Amino acid sequence: MAVYNDFECYKEEIELSCAQNHGVEIELYSIIASIVREYCPKISLRDVSARRTISNDDLRLEGKGGFPDFVVLNRSMTEPVIKGCIEAKNTYEIYDDHVEQISKHKDSYKRVLYTNGLEWKYFDSEDMSKNWAIDLGCRVGDKLSERKKSDIVWNDISEWGKLIERIITTNWI
Repeated sequence: MAVYNDFECYKEEIELSCAQNHGVEIELYSIIASIVREYCPKISLRDVSARRTISNDDLRLEGKGGFPDFVVLNRSMTEPVIKGCIEAKNTYEIYDDHVEQISKHKDSYKRVLYTNGLEWKYFDSEDMSKNWAIDLGCRVGDKLSERKKSDIVWNDISEWGKLIERIITTNWI
């Protein structure tokens, strides 16, 4: 079953990521991309995460906070327009530790989706009534040496349904 279509599969992927690779940020990229591309077919999602580590003269996708992980564009090959961005963090980090970076992304991209795989937050700096937050689960414990998949306490499947509904109804364009 596809990760984007099944909460149990999603939870297992997040837990495997934590158990096998300490839940590093890059582990989330393919999961995020599959969910967003499945439910937002009218946008173009570009992974720009490697741009921060390579020399590149094309900086049009860079914002005040540097490059996010993904840039959301309209689906045009001739006149792409930036519609927002997505910022991922590893599952052990929390939003409160990245408020400044997210604020800079909001200034640059206007619409920002933040996630660590457990908490998902969407910000629309042009229409704050469209902002939303969904918590699929939370962590217990904070010692790196003791971190494992069982450190996650998952919320009810209804939160997954709410997340999918929010992703579907988020208007990037």
